[in-house]
Amino acid sequence: MNSRLTPPSQRRPYTHLVLAVVAAYVVNALAIAGTEQLLVRMSSGTRFYVADVATQCVIQIGCGYLCSRISKTTTAIVALIVVGLLIGSFSLVTSWRTEPHWYAIALITLYTPSVWIGHRIATGAAKLSI
Repeated sequence: MNSRLTPPSQRRPYTHLVLAVVAAYVVNALAIAGTEQLLVRMSSGTRFYVADVATQCVIQIGCGYLCSRISKTTTAIVALIVVGLLIGSFSLVTSWRTEPHWYAIALITLYTPSVWIGHRIATGAAKLSI
């Protein structure tokens, strides 16, 4: 279908979906790379891995929030999760012999719930009660 003939109202959801997923994943990758550089200088061994898992969870919550705010669709969140799991699975396989197994499994396991929590916060679906 020619994009010049397609009304903007029909192009916009797909544009926002792709923009949301790309923006959230790029922010995710840059934030993780930056925090890992700081963590390497501040800690080592098990402390590094525990701190990295915790910071990646926070980053992924933020990226789920960002993706949801840009796209305003659950489809974008699902796409972000799929992209993250595919890249994370590749990373898990390639780093299996160099990192603790619990670390790699924790990262892949916590990715989806973290992104989903960010989405729920963005959509106002997460109600905190005390």
